[in-house]
Amino acid sequence: MKTKIGLAAILFLFGSGILHAQSSFFVSGGYGFSLASDMVQTNYTERQNSPTILKNIHGSYGAGFSGTIGYTKMLTDNFGIELGTSYKRGSSIESQSSFPITTIEFPDGTGEIATFTKKIHVNYLGIMPAAVIKSSMNGFAPYAKFGFIFAFPKGYDAETLWHESADIEYTGPMAFGYTGTVGAEFVFWNTTLFAELRAVSLSWKVTDEKLTSTDKYAPISLDSGTTPNLEGMNTNVNWRLPLSSVDINIGVKVQF
Repeated sequence: MKTKIGLAAILFLFGSGILHAQSSFFVSGGYGFSLASDMVQTNYTERQNSPTILKNIHGSYGAGFSGTIGYTKMLTDNFGIELGTSYKRGSSIESQSSFPITTIEFPDGTGEIATFTKKIHVNYLGIMPAAVIKSSMNGFAPYAKFGFIFAFPKGYDAETLWHESADIEYTGPMAFGYTGTVGAEFVFWNTTLFAELRAVSLSWKVTDEKLTSTDKYAPISLDSGTTPNLEGMNTNVNWRLPLSSVDINIGVKVQF
């Protein structure tokens, strides 16, 4: 339902374009910081003769570097519409689990320790239609944008156990979310530069995890804790990854 509303909004905004309105292309780049506080992974430590220690890791897989290109059409001096395309390369979030694998105790009371490491990141391509509200005052133009994002993510999980490793790829349907931006344009030597703060509210439903490479051991499925079959493994899952972020971007705009 949310996707249908978003598509209807795009058709309304861009289908109502005024041909004589001022247009511009822009390109920008920046970095996104985690906006969500969801529990995404857990560090697990187990030792003989000691309590098990669990430490949850909170954050979002939407943090990371991004680049955006887009087109803006100002329908009036203060109101316009925009269509942007952004690519986000998400930062990795790593967790580590360690546990004894023998009953042989060392002098410090521990046994032989195995360490299991997971490092997950998500990249996505996003299409972002938005409405633009802008004011102008002598070479300085503050603005705000409100819109949607249609994202096409793909996730990657690198796992290691001792000196063995496995790579897993996460896939799922398109993700739908909302965007809100505040920023300002500055004119220097007939060139329009801008800086902005963009908030992205987004999460992604993962439906499949596929083993793409492995050494010897079987990776553990995040949703069930079961060990899948390694022979052409493609496991159906049903869980969500948070992709929300606050992005700081700088860029340049060319008007025509």
